[in-house]
Amino acid sequence: MQGPVIEMHINSFLQRLQKGEAELPQKLIDKCSASINKWFTTMNERSNHGEFTLRLSNIGKPVCQLYHEKKGTQKEPVDAELIPVRFATGALVEAWLFMIIKASGLNVEGSNVPVTLDVSGSQISGELDIIIDGVIYDIKTTSTSSFYKFEQGFEAVVADDPFGYVVQGYSYAKARGLPFGGWIVLNKSSGKIIVCETPRDNGKAEKAALKQAAATVKKINTDAPYERAFAPLDETFKKQPTGNKKLCRTCGYCEFKVACWPDMIPHRAALSEAKNPAWEYYTELNFVAVQDLEINTWHVQEYSG
Repeated sequence: MQGPVIEMHINSFLQRLQKGEAELPQKLIDKCSASINKWFTTMNERSNHGEFTLRLSNIGKPVCQLYHEKKGTQKEPVDAELIPVRFATGALVEAWLFMIIKASGLNVEGSNVPVTLDVSGSQISGELDIIIDGVIYDIKTTSTSSFYKFEQGFEAVVADDPFGYVVQGYSYAKARGLPFGGWIVLNKSSGKIIVCETPRDNGKAEKAALKQAAATVKKINTDAPYERAFAPLDETFKKQPTGNKKLCRTCGYCEFKVACWPDMIPHRAALSEAKNPAWEYYTELNFVAVQDLEINTWHVQEYSG
């Protein structure tokens, strides 16, 4: 497996760089600067959202989300003022990580490579991140909570993949005719870098991913009737049902959840006793926890709106 070797090269180089025993080649610094400059100069173009097209980077997304993107449904992003910050920091850190990988001594055979794949009769284009020793890897920069998922391994990513990273990776690999090795992931908070590898026997996972991609493209291109891809979840607290129903994680991230669930109720986690509970999106909100400040205890009562 290449994952430990890639991690060793990157971490060894960073250690030597910190000690003054290694330097970043000026050529790579210039490429990093050019990549950052390109990202910012095209920011307005991305923000204005041109005509909808299927790309290898989005065919792993839920069909219902792509349906709304194609239709031009009004987006309702959560914390909209934070999105440009998150994208910018992600782009900056990703450009830096590309530079470090190339400087580390790894055999990088290509990066930001344009590819095209025939999916259900349609030519779908995209740009793979990096090829190391004949294996394709996707580069991700994440929050601590998302990083934990990658630390748990491939199956954890498959089980919680709201952005379609698995389908995306295997599609890039199929288009290039090379194996997909997984993700090189950087935790933006801690600086830790890991490689989350695909299974050694990749056939089953690849087949499932490509089958999903084909089904998605067919539905979107044939204007199949709209269907919600996800049902509400029964909320639990301390492993016990609360009597409430909420949207799943994938729907919670989606910018079209208002269109799908017009009667949903945004609310802090209803029974949480935390000082600043996370936001949840309820399709049924029947009970909430209320704190009695005088005796510093919590009790559950019916939600009254």
